[in-house]
This record gives sequence, structure tokens and C-alpha cells, in this order.
Amino acid sequence: MRLGNFSIAAFFFLAHLPVSAQSLERVFTKGDRLVYQGYEITRSAKQGADSWTITIKKNGKEIERFENGDIMSKDNAKMGLFNFLGGRRKQLIVEEYTGGGHCCWEYRIIDLSPTYRVLYDSNDWDVGYGLKPVDLDKDGVFEFTQSVMTFDYFYVSHARSYFPKAIFKYDKKAGEYLPANRLFPGRVTKNLKADLAEVARLRRNLYSKDVFGHEEYVAATLRAFLKRVYAGRETQAWAFFDSEYKLNNKQELRSDIRKQLRGCSIYNYIYLRRK
Repeated sequence: MRLGNFSIAAFFFLAHLPVSAQSLERVFTKGDRLVYQGYEITRSAKQGADSWTITIKKNGKEIERFENGDIMSKDNAKMGLFNFLGGRRKQLIVEEYTGGGHCCWEYRIIDLSPTYRVLYDSNDWDVGYGLKPVDLDKDGVFEFTQSVMTFDYFYVSHARSYFPKAIFKYDKKAGEYLPANRLFPGRVTKNLKADLAEVARLRRNLYSKDVFGHEEYVAATLRAFLKRVYAGRETQAWAFFDSEYKLNNKQELRSDIRKQLRGCSIYNYIYLRRK
């Protein structure tokens, strides 16, 4: 009985430990060839160009190929196997860096068995930066995060731009990874109280007509606003914006925010799917 009670206590203790993201660096192969589930995945330099190509073949027949950006470095084209869906079978993950100082990494997650299925292609969404697997609901199947790129350079510099979390969860019915921000709002709005405090602090020394002199305030307001929007709390987000934003370009900014949101695939999935 003591062992049983201890085991139960240990289970609840472990279940409430903070969930940490996994690093993919340890799963990416150092070589240029992977063989798994009857498939051969190779990495090669493209003739006459400063880039790398990843090719997937089965029984000698090419199934698919991916070409990275325009920089000759193996670090810009990576491939590995990771157990995204649990169980014994692993999935292929391909990472490609497009080049440039600000972003971007593209990812494909592919299930090779029993049939070839693309579970995720980051090009289908407005996302960038690193993909971080993490089992948020502790069901043995990994979710993962990337960053929404829609508001990069929006009214502020790249350094002050905010990139909301996009959380993806495997949808068994659809057979692919889809946005699941509404299921994990606390992860999307992490540190929101500190953001709101920052907005209040910056607002104390605000001169409403100096639109271009308060980039830090604009950035802080957008950060607090976007966290709520991408957590599925758009009504709260707009209430915050209407009551707290004090610069004279309020109407213009509101209109431009709505325009940006309408063009964002993550936003459209979160809200149009609900309707």
C-alpha cells in the first residue's frame, strides 16, 4: 500500500511539472544520408548553385525533393527522425534555412509509414523561426510551436516587433498538424501581466501627438494586444486597445491591424473555424 500511495503521489507530482520544449538539434543527422521505413533521404549540393537539396526516394524512385536558400552550408539543410506521434514509429523532419538576417526556417514533418503523408508544411502558414516540440497536454503526442510572422516590421522596427506563438496539435481526423492556440491560451499569453505593466509605465510620459517618438510604447501595446488575439480572446484584445492606446494615430492603427489580421492564415483558422 505504501508503494501504491507513493506511486500515485509521484504520478501527480510529475504530471504538474513544468513542460519544457525539446531541442531538435540532437535528432538531426550529421551525415548526408538517412534510411528509414524503406525510404532513402539524402542531402546533396546542387550543381552550379550555392544551395543544398534534400531528396526522398523509395525503391530508387524520387518521391519529393526540397531545396534550401542560397547559402552553401550544411546547417541550412537538415534532416532527422523524431517521434512526434508517439509509439515506436518516428517521423521525418526536414529543416531548411532560407537565408537572410531575419528569419526564416521552413519545416516539413512527414510520416513515412504505412503511407507517405505530409503532416505539416510550415509554408502553409504565416510562421517562421525555430520549431519546438513539446507535449503540452501530456498525451504522448507532441505539439509544437513556431512564431507568427505577420506583424514583423509593423509600425515598429524588427527588433521591437512581436511574434505571437502559433501552437500546432496533431488532428487525427484531418491527419495533419493544425493550429491549436485556443486549447493552450496560457502558453500564448505568457507574461501578459508584465506586458500590461510595461504599457502602463510607458503611458505615463506619453505625448499623444508624437506618434513617431513612442515606438517603445507602440511595441508594448501591440505585444499585449496580439497575445490576447492569438489566444482566441479577440474581444478582450480590442477592449484593451480601445481603452489603453493613447496616440493620435489610433484610428489608422486599428484599421491597419485589422488588415494585417485578415491576411494571416493562423488568425483566420482560429476565428473563421469557430464561426
